[in-house]
Amino acid sequence: MALICIGKRASGGRDPLKLSAALFAVQLLLSLCLATTISAQQSQDYSVSANHVLDDKGHIYHIHGVDRSSFERSPSGDGHFTQTDFNNIAAWGANTVRIATNQDFLLVDSSCFAPSYLVGYLDPAVMAAHKAGLNVIFDLRWNDGGVAGTCATGQQKMADARSLKFWQIMANHYRDDPRVFFELYNAPQDISWGCWLNGCTTCTLAGCKTWVGMQQMYNTVRLAGFNNLVIIGGVKEAYELSGVPNNLPSGFNIVYAAHVHSSETPSSWSNSFGFLTSTYPVLATEFGDDTCTSRYVTSALNYFDAPDGYAGNRMGWIGSAWNDPGNCAFRSIIADWNGTPDAMGQPERDRLLSYKKPPPPPTGLVATVQ
Repeated sequence: MALICIGKRASGGRDPLKLSAALFAVQLLLSLCLATTISAQQSQDYSVSANHVLDDKGHIYHIHGVDRSSFERSPSGDGHFTQTDFNNIAAWGANTVRIATNQDFLLVDSSCFAPSYLVGYLDPAVMAAHKAGLNVIFDLRWNDGGVAGTCATGQQKMADARSLKFWQIMANHYRDDPRVFFELYNAPQDISWGCWLNGCTTCTLAGCKTWVGMQQMYNTVRLAGFNNLVIIGGVKEAYELSGVPNNLPSGFNIVYAAHVHSSETPSSWSNSFGFLTSTYPVLATEFGDDTCTSRYVTSALNYFDAPDGYAGNRMGWIGSAWNDPGNCAFRSIIADWNGTPDAMGQPERDRLLSYKKPPPPPTGLVATVQ
């Protein structure tokens, strides 16, 4: 399908109502143009089979990439979502970029609703990422706890009822782009497994709040026609997946996520998330060292490539984070925006590039002909 985007210069004597309608029409047309451009670039459909993600040819596909923040803090981000930025990420050997979001920039009844958030900022980032050969994971990072008329400034215990509207909008918009994946909530915390799956109400001295579960969010995006990969993180700030087998979401094309930071010891990896790799695909959507050194990162990479020593259960991973160059407090993996790796980023870049190399020749006895 071809769509030609044209514009007509407005004449003098503008009517405010007509101008408003015209602006809405222009935004709608731009959205259609962007959606058509994105759709035209697609060539891969991903699915889940047993404990693996498969590409459109049925081959095992490992998701590897980096995390990008700032669209949760500002509708326009930090200014580093250009084609050059995504090309620099791809040059590391990444195939995916994970982008954080804020639901209140998308919801019209919030105090910080940004009309251009989706079409003016997220869409161009998706197109630039795809042009660089990257898939995009959108994760819901900040939410308002279910209070309309406010603006989210951080994470909550879990997603709220307004998060369902956010995901409905996102799913309607990106359902025809098979290279966009959704991570339903960044870091669930201080909730039970029952609440994680089906939602609940929790109360403190400050009052009560109601949370929605992963099943409700999953159902929302599927009902909107989004059949691409859905990524679901566990409890304890997404580190713990031990309760998944007894609280299994119902659905298809689900990948489970773990956040692995140096506060969690390697001896706990197997029981917390590694065990699940034998039955379901698992992706570390955040990992890093709070001291920004390489030792923990290298150990994590080795584990992801062969959980509990078994390469057949290999995990995908997203390095955290391609942000704030040189800022250890943010667990930055870059020394500058050109993509120069820092101490923590070097092993990630080296590992990504190693995946692109052909396997080494076999070693051992070599038969010779005399």
